[in-house]
Amino acid sequence: WPCATWAGEAAPRAARPSPRHADPCAYRSSSALSRFAFLSMGAACIACSRYGQRALLSRLCCSWPEPCNVLIIGSSVACGWSAGGRQGWAQMLDEALGPQTKVVNEAIPGSDTRIAATALAAALLRWKPKAVVIALSAGNEGLPVTTGEAAAEACADAFLGGLEALVAAAERAGAAVVLGSVYPHGAYKAVHYGAITRVAETMRGWGRPVFDFLTPLDDGAGRWPEALQADPAHPNSEGHRRMFEATRPHWEALRRAAAKGEPNLKRPSKEFIARRRAAPTEPQISAEERAQKEKEKAYRTAYVWSLPRTTTSEELVEFFKTFELNVVNTTLICDRNSGKFTGIGYAEFETQEMHDKAISVSGQLFRGRFPIRLKPSEAEKNFAADTKPAEVAAAAGVARVYVSQMHEKMSEDDLKISPYLPPAPGRHSDQRE
Repeated sequence: WPCATWAGEAAPRAARPSPRHADPCAYRSSSALSRFAFLSMGAACIACSRYGQRALLSRLCCSWPEPCNVLIIGSSVACGWSAGGRQGWAQMLDEALGPQTKVVNEAIPGSDTRIAATALAAALLRWKPKAVVIALSAGNEGLPVTTGEAAAEACADAFLGGLEALVAAAERAGAAVVLGSVYPHGAYKAVHYGAITRVAETMRGWGRPVFDFLTPLDDGAGRWPEALQADPAHPNSEGHRRMFEATRPHWEALRRAAAKGEPNLKRPSKEFIARRRAAPTEPQISAEERAQKEKEKAYRTAYVWSLPRTTTSEELVEFFKTFELNVVNTTLICDRNSGKFTGIGYAEFETQEMHDKAISVSGQLFRGRFPIRLKPSEAEKNFAADTKPAEVAAAAGVARVYVSQMHEKMSEDDLKISPYLPPAPGRHSDQRE
């Protein structure tokens, strides 16, 4: 019959071999191969589809991120605020370095040197960069609200100390460092301009490449020119473009460091090493002392609202000075997406008496036409809410802990059986009583 079949003649139905009479082992093998082929084709279709690629890549990238070449640590200007789309200087630098250089932007709006230190530590562990660009603003360090030359210089020294710590942390991780210089701010005065000029000169003497953001954007007094300003703290699209142009002289050095992973683009200067060795260590204080300081600070802080959307920290400080009230620090709350001021904020006063006097200022006209509103920050309620459960538990002789990652079939009785007992000698660590 096979000859007749090959010749194109169909074999009689009764003479056709039945799978039941064929070799069972051969039948099972062919069935398994069919199943394998079917599953392979399905997996290939899923992998080739756009959804399958996205799911697989996101799964792999979230679990094991690929090391990057260049990591950017900065604040809202490095995020590209007020630039629109991908027109920020950091985004344009990413495109200029080319697709062969993977750039990760970990900038956080409102970031100062302390917040940047936490972000850098996590980013170094996650991305393992070969080069780190550190571009922070002295404005987020509180420089615009300082009054007097001594306070401005102290703020500048604190900013330099924070930058030195960031540089040291990045280089300990084996990454080359490029610094972004300080840049203008709409609230800077002559005393602030002198401080940031000294900061820029000091950074240039550290022996690292520096993006000079101050010279091409400075109006001669430390402020943005009107043609480059979006708001007091941010440049517009043209300002971002000029900041991007300031990065151009160091592109090749940055590419080389990103490709080879050089530990240092340049050797540290003697001044930088001397400053690191002579840097004073912060005094160690107990948790109780730290909590007490936080309470005192909160009790001196007032909640301020009904402010114009164009209010600056400097204006707020000057307003309270007319009532002989000294403001130590101000916090203006901005919209998370747009970066615009929302009209509310906090003002920390020098003493508790000044704080109490400031509450009576509520209703006075700000800028001569806007009635300003103030009230206590109600910190005592927050502290009372935090301490009350602990005091009740201490009086009852019990302690409450939060337990997570429990099996879905566990009950309250399972938790009340007994505390954890370590494994007995000779017993495996996963065999617990």
